[in-house]
Amino acid sequence: MIKNLHILFISSWYPSKIHPTNGNFVKDLATCIATKHDVSVLFTIGDFKQPEKYVVDLFEENNVKTVIVYFRKHASKTINFYRKLRALTIGLSHINTFDLIHCNVVNPMGIVAYLLSVLKRKPFIITAHWSGFLSESNYENSFFQKLFSKISIKKAQYIIPVSERLKNAMIYKGYKGNYNVIGNVVATQLFTPKKNSNPLFEIVHVSNFSNEQKNINGILSVVKKLSEESADFIFKIVGDGDLNSLKKQVSFFKIPSKNIKIIGTQTPKGIAKVLQNAHLYISFSNFETFGIVMAEALASGTPVITTNTGILTELKQEKYITIIPVNDEKRLLKEIVFHINHRPTFNGVEMHKKITENFSCNTISNAYSNVYRKSIINYSS
Repeated sequence: MIKNLHILFISSWYPSKIHPTNGNFVKDLATCIATKHDVSVLFTIGDFKQPEKYVVDLFEENNVKTVIVYFRKHASKTINFYRKLRALTIGLSHINTFDLIHCNVVNPMGIVAYLLSVLKRKPFIITAHWSGFLSESNYENSFFQKLFSKISIKKAQYIIPVSERLKNAMIYKGYKGNYNVIGNVVATQLFTPKKNSNPLFEIVHVSNFSNEQKNINGILSVVKKLSEESADFIFKIVGDGDLNSLKKQVSFFKIPSKNIKIIGTQTPKGIAKVLQNAHLYISFSNFETFGIVMAEALASGTPVITTNTGILTELKQEKYITIIPVNDEKRLLKEIVFHINHRPTFNGVEMHKKITENFSCNTISNAYSNVYRKSIINYSS
């Protein structure tokens, strides 16, 4: 295996001072890869409020050398495009030579990765996360977005969807490439089982509160019905979405305050603690490419109820994973009531082991190291 490569991460999404949690899964992957290789991250983002045209933020965290270039955003898309390219050029001047370009999120940085690959004569791969490729999503790419995505995917040494579902959706939509599925990394050293002695039954959901994808209205509707059947539970909803809008939705459904607790943005440690203290995690999404919090819940020893979306549908089914149809409120309510009434116990160590075998840093970094090795060999031949 080729060791100590220098991998240049570029991404359409990445945490920044403007959006602190946007693309945190990309940061987690970069941190994971840095356990085996040298990693530099280059990210650019526009800011309307920034007085300077360009501001460079250089720092190193968890052995990942990071270059974020903020550019003053403009109302004109043409000027923004130029400033973004200029920001990328400025950022590249702070990065030493590299062996391979690893692009995350196809649009819009996929085409940049391809052009940079040609300019620097280095191979590139793309990891695909975006749910917009799924047929269940209502998002439609523009003509040029589709064109640039198809070019970059075809030219990449490998295109890495995070699930088989996403791979199949991309192929169905005509995105031809050399596919190899590798899941998202789960911080299994952080998300670990803990004995739960809480007498009050806790149900948890963690997301960005997007109703289109996460079906928050459906969840709240079920929680309201549950409050009419049982008083012995609390539903904790955690995330970095629009809290004011969420509070209005909770008020609309008239959910008793004793049965619900809204928790804002949490650190990974904070999310781990919430999951460890929960008796049940629920996902009621209309579509998912992966659904990383579901895997984190299992790693924490917490059983999961999920719709037939996301990565848990692709794992060997166990008693601690319950798969239900999309938007089936009656079934979700029934399964939650079963858990409250019976409080089934599961082997948390076994649950943690399942996630570790499939999505731990060691598992994922080994898979990517193999892809890097093949990409460099194929590119050189």
